Amino acid sequence: MASDAHATETHGPPLNPRQYLVIGLILTVITVVELWVSYSSLGSLLVPTLLILSTVKFIIVVALFMHLKFESRLFTWMFLVGLLLASAILISLVALFWNDPSDALGGVTGESSGHAGRLLLDQVRVL
Repeated sequence: MASDAHATETHGPPLNPRQYLVIGLILTVITVVELWVSYSSLGSLLVPTLLILSTVKFIIVVALFMHLKFESRLFTWMFLVGLLLASAILISLVALFWNDPSDALGGVTGESSGHAGRLLLDQVRVL
């Protein structure tokens, strides 16, 4: 009798193939928009725009392809807490090093940098 109860349960994906194709098309369109935005001259709006588009894609993938939308609310909350914690750490690190004069990408000149910057320049010259 217990086997009859299990036989009626369905464990297939909650979405059909047509829905997966539509989701894939939406993700492709968002990717094309991201590519177009990255080559446009949005100035200071470039990074926030790309972050918003990437976040939308991330939510679609997690909710639908990873089936988090169809799982228990507990799993969703566990995922969101981890995501918020990781985001807070990332934002904190970016804020901490935003104006670091020893930034390798920003370039360091001996005149504009402090003692740490001059030490870094000396180490780079040795290499």
